[in-house]
Amino acid sequence: VLAMLFAYADYRTIAVESRLIEEMRESENRFRKLVELSPEPIVVHSEGKLIFVNEACLKMVGVENKELVLGKSILDFVPPSFQPIVKERIHHMMQGGNAAPIEQQFIKPDGTLIDVEVTGAQMKFEGKPAIQLILRDITLEKKIRVELETSEQRYQSLFAYNPDGVFSMDHEGRMLNVNNAIMDLIGYTREEFIGITFHALVAPPYLPDAVEHFNQTLLGFTQNYELQCIRKDGEWIYLHITNLPIKIDGEIIGVYGIAKNITKEKEALQLMEENEEKYRSLFENNLDAVFEIALDGSFKNVNKRGEK
Repeated sequence: VLAMLFAYADYRTIAVESRLIEEMRESENRFRKLVELSPEPIVVHSEGKLIFVNEACLKMVGVENKELVLGKSILDFVPPSFQPIVKERIHHMMQGGNAAPIEQQFIKPDGTLIDVEVTGAQMKFEGKPAIQLILRDITLEKKIRVELETSEQRYQSLFAYNPDGVFSMDHEGRMLNVNNAIMDLIGYTREEFIGITFHALVAPPYLPDAVEHFNQTLLGFTQNYELQCIRKDGEWIYLHITNLPIKIDGEIIGVYGIAKNITKEKEALQLMEENEEKYRSLFENNLDAVFEIALDGSFKNVNKRGEK
């Protein structure tokens, strides 16, 4: 009887183990089907060796035959500069921890580098401890990001170091940003500038024209004009203004302004005009005959006394 009981117990144990093995195989088959069809590149490595890659991963690295990558060390595809952190993450995951997404580089079989975002976790694969990695090719995304950052830095450099005053305004003419040159020019601090509209800075006689130029810029037309601006200390200065539309995705969202101080030029021109007027008055009203002679000896001009 005992022999029969032990035999039955062994049978039950074997049956349970067989069922568990079968369920595990079915689970692994479901996993394989799921990850094979996944649009995300997925790899599984155990003891540092690649034991599974899906079609999306092969497509990402430009390989058709899995045998070209299976069995290789995961570190064969990691640049030396990233290997210390990858080894640390592998150790962390093998201890049961999850690895948050990180950005790193990946060496394709042809030797080219791509930028990838990697997320990983520990798992069981074919009964062995393993690590599953989900990859996302961010090469183009990172290139665009770098180009945008470079463009932004160039813009900021042009904005910040421009010797002329540069400012940006919203649809209402409120100041959004100003460079140091415009602060020096008008005498306001950045905090005082931000939020005020250009209406408060333009001398009243020039305000209607300034508003019209601003509205034309919002319609997409670059504007060049002159006006007088009132500094914080009350001084009126002449400025040459260029307005440019700020266009994002085809929509005008505001106006850039470039202000050049032309007060000295205006004053010099006014002085020249005054001197010309004084000269003409002296020339015409002189009691003596006054005339101008060209280098070739011909008369260029003569006053009324000279005509007589």
